[in-house]
Amino acid sequence: MPDTTAPTTESSEANVDAVVIGAGMTGLMAAWTLTRLVKRVCVLESKSRPGGLVATTHYDGFLLEHGPFTILAKSPAFRRLLEYASQDLEIVTADPRAKARRFVLQHGKLVGIHGRAGPLTTRLYGLGAKARLLRGLLWSRPGPAEETNIFEAVSRRFGTAFATWAVDPLIRGIVTGDCRKLSLQAFFPAAGRHDAQVRSPFLAIVAARRRAAPAGKTLEQLDAIFPPRHCERLAKLRRELISFRDGLAALPTWLASQLDTPVRYATHATSITRSASEYVVTYTCRSSSDSAEAATGTVRAPALIITTPASVTARLLQPLCPDAASPLVSISHASLVVVHLGFESGQLTRLPHGFGFLVPTVEPAEPLLGTLFASRTFSHHAPQGHELLRVFLGQGTDRRLLEETDDQLVARAHDAIAEILGVTGPPVVTHVDRFSETIPLYELGHLERIAELSEKVAPLKGLVLAGSYRDGVSVSDRVAAGFAAALECAGIGEPSQSRNS
Repeated sequence: MPDTTAPTTESSEANVDAVVIGAGMTGLMAAWTLTRLVKRVCVLESKSRPGGLVATTHYDGFLLEHGPFTILAKSPAFRRLLEYASQDLEIVTADPRAKARRFVLQHGKLVGIHGRAGPLTTRLYGLGAKARLLRGLLWSRPGPAEETNIFEAVSRRFGTAFATWAVDPLIRGIVTGDCRKLSLQAFFPAAGRHDAQVRSPFLAIVAARRRAAPAGKTLEQLDAIFPPRHCERLAKLRRELISFRDGLAALPTWLASQLDTPVRYATHATSITRSASEYVVTYTCRSSSDSAEAATGTVRAPALIITTPASVTARLLQPLCPDAASPLVSISHASLVVVHLGFESGQLTRLPHGFGFLVPTVEPAEPLLGTLFASRTFSHHAPQGHELLRVFLGQGTDRRLLEETDDQLVARAHDAIAEILGVTGPPVVTHVDRFSETIPLYELGHLERIAELSEKVAPLKGLVLAGSYRDGVSVSDRVAAGFAAALECAGIGEPSQSRNS
C-alpha cells in the first residue's frame, strides 16, 4: 500500500532538482525518466494511490477497471516501458474474437462494423455507400488549409454514411464528444496533415508500408536513457490490445515502485511561486486518519512539470501567469458515467462474442454511448459462468446525469441494454463510476488555445505543462507525453508546444 503518512504540521522546505505534480501515467513516466537524468525528483499526488484515472479493484471474483480498459501499444515510449515492466507483470492480450468483432447499434440492433471480408462487407451501409468509401480510398479531395472538424473531413473523403455509422460512434466511444465539433488536426495530427496533402489514401498507405520507418529522435533518446530489453513476444504485441493479469493499475503501481524517492500521496499542491531561478511549491498533506490535522510544507526546484487537469493547472498557474488561465478554462470537458454490471451467463441471451458496441449520434438511445463486453475481451474479468459488462452513459458536457443516485444509474444502464443483449433478471454485481468534466474535448480552435497557452508560459523557464488537454488521452499517449516532458524539463527535448503541431 502507498505510504500516506503526513509529515509534521510545521512547514518544511526541501530542495530537489525537479518537482512533478501528479502521479498519473504522465507524471510517473516523467519522474521515472527524470531519475535517469537528474538526481532528486519529488512527486506530489493528491490521491492515496498512483495511476490517476487508471484504477482497478477486485470484487467477488470480478475484476473492475475504473478508468481505461485496455491499451494499444502505439507509442515507442510505451513499448519501451512495457519491455521493462513485463519482467515483473504478466501481460494479457484481448481475445482475438473480441478484437476482430465490434458492433454499432443501428435501429436497435447490433451490426458488425466489419463484415466477414472487411469493412466493405458490413451491413451498416448499402452498396452506394460502400462504392463511395472505396472511391475515397483510391482518390479523394484534399482538405482546406484551415482547421476542419472530423465529421466534415471523413464525409468529404469517404462519404456521409461511413462518417455517420463508423467514425461518429468511434469518436463517441473514445471521448464521448461530437465529431462535428472536434478538430481533426488536434485530435489526429497525422491524419490532419495527410488530409491537406494526400489525394489517394490507399497509395499513401502502400507507400508508407514500403518505406522503412526511420529510427527517429525519440527512439534514439529512449535507447540512451532506457537501453532496450528485447523480447520476442513483446515485438508481436504492437498491434494487440493488452492489459495485465491483475488489471491496468498494476502498471502505475510498478512504475511508482521504480522511483528513487517514494511518491508523496494524499498531498495537494496548493500554490506555486517563483523565487530567483527556482519554483516554490506549497502543499498540504493529510494522513490516512480523517481526524489528523493537515500538514503543510514547501519544496523548491529549478524545474517543474504539471500534469494535472486543465482546471487545476489554471488554478496553480494563477500566481505565476494569470494570463494562462484563459486558454485553459476555455477547453471543454465531457462528463461520463460507467456502470459495471455482472450477470450469470444465462441471463444474457443475445450477448455476442466481441469487444462491445457503440451508439452513433443518430440512434435514439441517449444517454447510452455504448457497452464493453469486458469478460468477452478478457475472460479473467469475471468468474466462471458469469459475464461482466461496462455500460457507458453520457450527454457530452451536460453534468446532470452525475446527480442521479447509483440505483437510478444502474436501472438506466440495465434498461438501456436489456432488449439489445437479451437481459433476463437483475445483475448479481453492480458498481457506478462518475467522471465529472474529466475528458478534454479537442474542439475547433483547440490548437489556437494551446498555442496561446504555450506563448503565455514560455517566459517561465523550467516549467513544463503535460496534461491530457494538450497531447492525447490514451494511456499510450500519456506515457509518451511524460517521456517528452521529462526531456524538455531536463533541457534536452523540444518545447512542449511542438508536440501539438
